[in-house]
Parts: sequence; structure tokens; C-alpha cells
Amino acid sequence: VELQGSGAAGTAPGWGILMRSCAAAETIVAATSVTYNPVSDGHESSSIYFWMGNTQHKLTGVRGTANITLNAQGIPVARFTLMGLFNTPAEAVRVTPDLSAFQVPQVASNKNTPAFSVGGQAMVLSQFGFNLGNDVQQRLLIGREEMLIVDRSESISARVEALPLSTFNPYAIAEARTRQAVQLVHGTQAGKIVTIGAPTCSLGRLPGYEQSQNVAEWPLSLTPLPTNGDDQWTITLT
Repeated sequence: VELQGSGAAGTAPGWGILMRSCAAAETIVAATSVTYNPVSDGHESSSIYFWMGNTQHKLTGVRGTANITLNAQGIPVARFTLMGLFNTPAEAVRVTPDLSAFQVPQVASNKNTPAFSVGGQAMVLSQFGFNLGNDVQQRLLIGREEMLIVDRSESISARVEALPLSTFNPYAIAEARTRQAVQLVHGTQAGKIVTIGAPTCSLGRLPGYEQSQNVAEWPLSLTPLPTNGDDQWTITLT
């Protein structure tokens, strides 16, 4: 799905139920914000319906994971991988989907994506990825069948223009294991602003340099880590 707000601050986006199916809580502040953050228990699930002609296919108890990508001059997207319980297909009246919660996406650009920083240092970004890393397992037993999220391993990747080491030294930071805050802001209009935040990330060692258009880039690899539990990342829509 395209990573875009609902168009109204404090109103959940059309893809909100998918985030809730990926071990994320949804917190709504009326007319202000919608925030998603990880939760360790009480995971919600959803149902998926698909029609082929008049034949309805249905998955229930659906849970999964997501991988978010935002690349310069591309549309930010969240790719969901979901698993659910099979239900026997049957003929059913087709429904008319309500797509009003899905807005026209904005291309990631200098104008539309006003901020990206690591450790408070603003950086020039070409590629960004955020993987929820949920481990979804089928648990099919006598007396209970369900999809469980049994573990997670979040990761963030970013390709940024290399800076002077006097400005930002990823080698020293990785060696010292100094926690770094990551923040990405996409969108500028109320109801269409998406902020991905990870306040305490561990920066991995750089495997080397990359280059684009003969400009040196760093391939940064970061691991969001919790401070008090279930606070290692947030996706906030305002």
C-alpha cells in the first residue's frame, strides 16, 4: 500500500488495520494524530476477503509483517506479508469497497520529504527501508488454530551522502555502540504527514562505500532498540 495519511489529522488511514495486524497498537488523538507502535502481547488480527467473479475467498485470524521503503523520486510504500486461516470458498454477493481513506500519494522528494536525520544530524537521503521483522508462525493444533507473531527483529537501512567524519563519524559511533535517534518526515500538509521515529538505534559497522552519480554514499544499517519496552519505533500520522 502507498504510505500516505488519511487526509485528516486524527483519522486512521485505510491501511491502519494492516498495521494493527502486524503487532502494532493504534493510538488516535482526535483531530491531531494517529500513532502506531509495537506491542508484545494482545496482538490483533484481521480478515481478508477476495472475490474471483462471485466466488468469495476468505482468510481469518490474519497476522503478518511489513517492510516500508521510501526512495528519492519514488512513492513511499509499505509491503505487507500476511498469513491467515483458510476458509472454504463460497459464492457471495460482491461488495463495493470504500477507498475514501486512501489518498493520492506524494513522491519522496526534497519538497515533500522535509527531514531525515540520524543522531540529530540532518542527512541527504537516497534510499530508506524499515522492516518490522515479525516472525509469523502457523500454530495448528487440536482445539486451536491460529497465526502467531512469536518474535520480531526490526531493522532500518538508509543510503545517505557521506559526510566529513568531523561532522558525523559512523565508524566511531558503531565502535562505541552509541545509541542514535532516527527520524524521517514525509509530507508537509496536515493529514498527510508521516513521521517514522526510532529514538534509540544501534548503528552497525559500515561494510564499505556506495556511489550514485559519482557521489560517495554510506549504506547505514541500524537496529531499533527498546528503552522501556515496546518503544523502539513509532509511525505517527499528523
